Amino acid sequence: MFEYFEEEKAKKKALSSAEKKELKKQKDEMEAKYVACTLDGRKEKVGNFRVEPPGLFRGRGEHPRKGALKVSPHLTYSFLTCLLTCLSCVSILRIS
Repeated sequence: MFEYFEEEKAKKKALSSAEKKELKKQKDEMEAKYVACTLDGRKEKVGNFRVEPPGLFRGRGEHPRKGALKVSPHLTYSFLTCLLTCLSCVSILRIS
């Protein structure tokens, strides 16, 4: 696997700047619908819309769950995280 990723990295490095820009443009077009959401009628930028794939949890340092198996996230676990200090979030959460 290491050799494969090294080959892929070398291929990307060998691309011309025009080819790199074209790849970035295609990637941005594909991700455009996930970058922003409508919140109380306003367009808001989403912080992070990517999900880590399942696999071994590596952690950092002496983490107690190091080596544990991460399971694949289920669609129902997806949610929009918002800060309680945001006024638009207060109306969504219906905090009294």
